[in-house]
Amino acid sequence: MRENLALVLSFIVTFAIIIFGSFRLYGDVFQYMPLYVFIFLLWIRAYRPAIGLVFATAIAFLIMRTIKNFFGIVSLYNPNMAEISRRPDVLSDYDGFPSGHSTGSFIGAGFATALYGYKVGFLVSVVCALVCCSRLYVNRHTLTQVLVGALLGFLVGFYIGKLYSKKVIALEPS
Repeated sequence: MRENLALVLSFIVTFAIIIFGSFRLYGDVFQYMPLYVFIFLLWIRAYRPAIGLVFATAIAFLIMRTIKNFFGIVSLYNPNMAEISRRPDVLSDYDGFPSGHSTGSFIGAGFATALYGYKVGFLVSVVCALVCCSRLYVNRHTLTQVLVGALLGFLVGFYIGKLYSKKVIALEPS
């Protein structure tokens, strides 16, 4: 029952931010999807998967920051080679690849998919896909930047989640 209530409340908050807030705010709030999944896992006392989510988040952010830093250094010497990382709104800024907001949000989606299956994973992924849309809408990233960020976050979250999902946590009480 608690798990179902948490899902319903999360979707109410999601759509309230979209309707009453701004789309930029939505992207800024839901980039922290791993934190929300982490809180949910602690709430249902799933401590082992919660530790796995922290591990997945650390790995994904390490990879993402390494790529961003690589292109930042390359841009100093050869801006043409770093073109994929150029932000559309600040043409002198080369830290857009991959999108950190997209990576962050999709870590939670991949992890939720690994633990709960594709139905729950799809719902969380829809929330996260809107983060990608918000980054495009406010012109902070290109489509390639958000897609690669989303793919990176989802894959790391999913595969680390599979390692920690030996005991699949049921959403429905048995």
